[in-house]
Amino acid sequence: MKTEQIETFLMITETKNLSLASKNLFISQSAVSHRLRALEEHLDCELFIRGRGEKLVTLTQKGEEFVEIAMRWKALWRETRIWALQESKMNLSVASIDSLNTCVFSNLYKELINNNNTDNKKASESSNGITLNVSSHWSKTIYDLIENNPNLGNVDHSIFIEICNTTLTCISLYIRSSR
Repeated sequence: MKTEQIETFLMITETKNLSLASKNLFISQSAVSHRLRALEEHLDCELFIRGRGEKLVTLTQKGEEFVEIAMRWKALWRETRIWALQESKMNLSVASIDSLNTCVFSNLYKELINNNNTDNKKASESSNGITLNVSSHWSKTIYDLIENNPNLGNVDHSIFIEICNTTLTCISLYIRSSR
């Protein structure tokens, strides 16, 4: 089954006329007939009742059943083409203690979300796509989670970063002074 066969079927369904469908698709009437015949052979059923000398065609029972399937198929094809043109999104998972999420990193999260939404609103650009997953946990839970899940784990005294699922790095954000 090919996209042009589905589009031809839907155009014939809309116009109920092979010659009108050919004009709307900017192809010859014989090409419309060929596409329809190929689709019917592929599906192994007749989709339209066509009479000699009659301009209008009518859907068979199988044809009526196939209309919704064809429309979903065309929508899925369109969605697939859009998906293929987009760049992959980066997934960023952050596990942090609640105070860091709400007080320290909240503006960073807002900026990441706003920049991501601005980029996605541009019709031709979908770059810089980030899926941000933020969760708040106790420090001990974050230590357990960082081995399996988040890309970034923030606790009250260290930051743990997982790079490419292989390296675990500890970076001190601040040094406690003993006064």
